[in-house]
Amino acid sequence: IDEISKHLMLTSKELDYILKKSKQCTFNQYLDDLRVLEVREMINIPEYEECDLACLAEACGFSNFADFETALCRVFNTNPQEFRERFIEQDV
Repeated sequence: IDEISKHLMLTSKELDYILKKSKQCTFNQYLDDLRVLEVREMINIPEYEECDLACLAEACGFSNFADFETALCRVFNTNPQEFRERFIEQDV
C-alpha cells in the first residue's frame, strides 16, 4: 500500500480510506479479491490444469490457503471445491 499510495501521491491512510468508501473493503481485501480473480482465470489455462488450487493461490500471491479460502468466500460466496466446479471450463 505504501508503494502504490506514493505513486498516486496519497498517504497510505488516504488510499485505504478511498477504498473503504468506494469498494467497502481494505487495501488487503481489495488485493486479495484481485488475486482470486486471477486464480479464476488461471484454472482454465492449459499449462496449469494439473495444478491444484493451493498451488494457483500461491502463484497469485496468497501466503497461505486459508487466506485464499476467506477471499474466495467473500468474492464468490463459495468454497474451493464448488469454485473449481463452477469456473472450470468443461469440454462439451
